[in-house]
Amino acid sequence: MSRKNKIKRSNNADNPNQNICALAVAEAFGVADDVRYLHVRSDTIRALRKKYTVRKRDSFIKKLKFTTVNQLIKGVNKLDRECQKERISRKEYWCPTNHVNWTEKTIAWDDPLGFVVFTKGHVLAIKKNWKEGRWKLIDTAYRPSNKCRVHQVYMVGQVHQYKMEDIKKD
Repeated sequence: MSRKNKIKRSNNADNPNQNICALAVAEAFGVADDVRYLHVRSDTIRALRKKYTVRKRDSFIKKLKFTTVNQLIKGVNKLDRECQKERISRKEYWCPTNHVNWTEKTIAWDDPLGFVVFTKGHVLAIKKNWKEGRWKLIDTAYRPSNKCRVHQVYMVGQVHQYKMEDIKKD
């Protein structure tokens, strides 16, 4: 579907360039004014990447067996802990002039501020509320029992990393 058709079929009468559900997600993360269009998944992700690191987390969803929005909402703390686990990578280096061999070890972990959930024809967000220490659901079509199938989940936040070097002389 072309951009013109998406604008014609928009559910936002005030600004047809932005759909209501994607606009609510973008406003919750403070990036609604950073892009002109908010119709499709790529528009929402592009808006979020203006300010945050956005990483796809479908593998965690499969691992934790969250298939519906309700399961994801109930298990968001597990998903948060899973995203915060450290990832370690090592690189070996050799300097022939100084005869020095060293290993660079990088440790990285994610700091999720929230998750953006895409279902068929809809987008919603689950965002951390730091003051209350709880999660807040941003959904323009809220249902108490939401059994919609989760298509994709993106973690919105920051990636922290630090590097360590282990130097060995020959």
